[in-house]
Amino acid sequence: MTTEPKERLDEDGNLERRCSKCGDWWPADREFFYSSGPAEKGKLHSQCKACYDADRRERREKKALQQTASGPAGRHRQRRPTGWAVVAA
Repeated sequence: MTTEPKERLDEDGNLERRCSKCGDWWPADREFFYSSGPAEKGKLHSQCKACYDADRRERREKKALQQTASGPAGRHRQRRPTGWAVVAA
């Protein structure tokens, strides 16, 4: 069983990374991939920025539809204003 590598060197010797969603090869840098973890470690997300943004947009839209169908989340309906003191009469 062979699997395709996540990273490779292109013809010029530059490191490329394969997007786990679209399967395209992009330069392995922060121009095409978001960082994953501390910047000094140099880790990158497995999805390219375009695929990551599309997924994020879909999740937000889905969440918004769920909230409009069922009303606001329960914890927001029951929240009391902060900073108000109860004064005994």
